[in-house]
Amino acid sequence: MLLAKMEVFIEAVMSQRRAQAISDADFEQLSAQLEQSPIGDRSVRIATAAQFCFFTSLQGTTLMGTVDNTFDKMDVAVALHHRLIDQTEFATLLCCLECQEDRDNVWHRILASKAHKQPVCPSC
Repeated sequence: MLLAKMEVFIEAVMSQRRAQAISDADFEQLSAQLEQSPIGDRSVRIATAAQFCFFTSLQGTTLMGTVDNTFDKMDVAVALHHRLIDQTEFATLLCCLECQEDRDNVWHRILASKAHKQPVCPSC
């Protein structure tokens, strides 16, 4: 019974993410805009797009490839973490980073941002 409820919940979340997924045409347009943008501005543009759309991990990997600076790649990974339709494939984005230290840094930033956003327990 609990497993069935979890499956229903997960499917509802996935349906909602798929409904908010960036369309192929919009992704192509975003990719074209990124190619025309200065390299230093791309991570900010990706983070902005991530506020409004969900992406597949394949699209996320493509977006990671548009930035060449390690710090920008880490910013993109953090921005896309909670905006992936298939979050179980987040590791594919981490593979775009050069070393384990960079991957650890991304996880640290993700965990720190989640801890920062946690609501305060009213009964505490």
